[in-house]
Amino acid sequence: MTQSTSTQQQPENTTDSKNRPITIDAKLIPHDAKAVVFDCDGTLVDSMPAHFIAWSHVASRYNFSFPEDLFYEWGGITARQIIKDLAEKQNF
Repeated sequence: MTQSTSTQQQPENTTDSKNRPITIDAKLIPHDAKAVVFDCDGTLVDSMPAHFIAWSHVASRYNFSFPEDLFYEWGGITARQIIKDLAEKQNF
């Protein structure tokens, strides 16, 4: 009698540039996929300058400051966290 063992893949854990956990769920990738492309900013397209322009428009509209050096320092942080941190630093 042979036993069948299921090798269910568990999510792989890794961290972002600020050492915060990121979970990658392998179930999101189709089993018949021939390739997977991860567009990490700067790999295929450097979209950071466009993001800075967008943030600058938002900062101007809502009257807060987000200096370019801080923007690049905080690269990889979620928009939600950036807003929380800016609000705390600038009391808005």
